[in-house]
Amino acid sequence: MRGIKSPLLFYMQLKETLTLLAKQAAQDNGCQLVEFQLKGNQQQQKLVILIDNEAGVSIEECAKVSHQLDDLIEAQSLIPNAYILEVSSPGIDIPLTEKWQYEKNLGRKLTVTLLTGIEKEGKLTEVTETQIVLEGQGKPGKVKKEDKVIQISYDQIKQSKVQVSFN
Repeated sequence: MRGIKSPLLFYMQLKETLTLLAKQAAQDNGCQLVEFQLKGNQQQQKLVILIDNEAGVSIEECAKVSHQLDDLIEAQSLIPNAYILEVSSPGIDIPLTEKWQYEKNLGRKLTVTLLTGIEKEGKLTEVTETQIVLEGQGKPGKVKKEDKVIQISYDQIKQSKVQVSFN
């Protein structure tokens, strides 16, 4: 069986290669790759690419990344069959992962789940190299009254999501 790749190994290598190409296409167009998903089967793959930048991603930037990535996939014949390529900006349901994303959301309300499972909620007021700072509202079950200012180091964070405010 020498020279024959298992389907799982092929899939893992394809995903790794596509992730690198998506990251490069995003960077070439002033964006950063936030998330990459490869779905589907060998007959029809679906690539879902989420990109963002500090100013917010435009439709034109998504289109440029999509065209560049499509050209790279075709030039290298990476996906032999039909595939779907979706490039968009992340919605509010996508967790924050990078310092610049926190900076972009200064002043907004976050729900932060700690590695311990405890949730903290408050307005993001500060972002440093090592931590974020939330101002709590003192709501029962969310932030204790004595926790008006909450400092959370990045290594304590399991997940952070921006909360929608209709105020």
